Order: sequence, then C-alpha cells, then structure tokens
Amino acid sequence: MGRSQETYNKREKEKKRLKQRKEKLEKKEERKANKQTGELENMMAYVDEFGNITVAARPHQNKEEGRHQQYRNWCTQKRKGSIQSQ
Repeated sequence: MGRSQETYNKREKEKKRLKQRKEKLEKKEERKANKQTGELENMMAYVDEFGNITVAARPHQNKEEGRHQQYRNWCTQKRKGSIQSQ
C-alpha cells in the first residue's frame, strides 16, 4: 500500500507542475499580446519640492539660483512680518 501512495503523489505533483507551466506560458503569451511600449518618458515620475509625485518635470533651475530665490522669498516674508526676528 505504501508504494501505490508514492506513485499517486508523484502523479499529482507532475500534474500540478504541468498545470503551473501551462499557466505560466499563457501569461507570457498574454503579456506579449498586450505589450505596452516601454518608453522611458512613459515610465518617468518626478517629485516636486513638496514631495508630491508628478508626471511633468519642473523647469531646470540651477542650485545657486534656487538658493538666491529662497533668500529673496525669506526677505520678502520678513519685510511683510510673517517671519519673527530672532
């Protein structure tokens, strides 16, 4: 009785393996049929200064200009009184 059980398990494992292989091939063919273009521009995502993910890129700004702009914004806010002096 032990021997028939072993062969039964072997057959079941083989069926399972063949079924998985068939499913894998079907998925592969489906992916080929519904192939999307893998263009880099379609896959790009950008993060803005607030940490939000966007599709469009910000205009390029060099680091030095960015620092000057931040300083000007800070000075403007200080003049308006929204920033407390330390």
